[in-house]
Amino acid sequence: MAGGVEIEHAGERLRLTGTPGVVWGAMDALIVADVHLGKAAAFREGGVPVPEGTTVHDLTRLSDAVARAGVGRLIVLGDLVHASAWRRPATREAIERWRRAHRDVEMLCVRGNHDRNAGRLPPELEIREVDEPHRMGALTLVHDPARADSGAMGGHLHPVVRLRGAGGGMRSRCFWRRDGVLALPAFGPRTVRF
Repeated sequence: MAGGVEIEHAGERLRLTGTPGVVWGAMDALIVADVHLGKAAAFREGGVPVPEGTTVHDLTRLSDAVARAGVGRLIVLGDLVHASAWRRPATREAIERWRRAHRDVEMLCVRGNHDRNAGRLPPELEIREVDEPHRMGALTLVHDPARADSGAMGGHLHPVVRLRGAGGGMRSRCFWRRDGVLALPAFGPRTVRF
């Protein structure tokens, strides 16, 4: 469980990681936001040329993140799936294979706007879905930080920092905290805002 930056948020000790995610040791949990499984398939369907195999790649990254964190629980702060796009056969099969391989990991999804548009996940995935706000320990878990007060953690905003210099610029995902609300960067690589 090495690496990351330790912070205190709402009285809880948390470790921000480059996953990007948050390790919440007291709850034996890794928290991520905005995974958006199936998003690339939806883009391709809309004519945007993005590579195939991105769901498997994203699930592999998720497996690695859980293993590095050494936790027994995965919490997703909304948009685990990208609306109905996750139901396409190849995407759904990849998710089902991943979940079977990680049955020992308890999963909780705080439903985000894309999850709500997707409908409920099938019970055989064994992913507990809750609506926001969801209280857990001292924290309030949400998808949209606009729906939260101090002591909350959410996603949805996909925060980035932009650095500019004489040679050009770059964007990088970042954590964002204001007024006692912590927003996580998007886990999904195709969800960085411009």
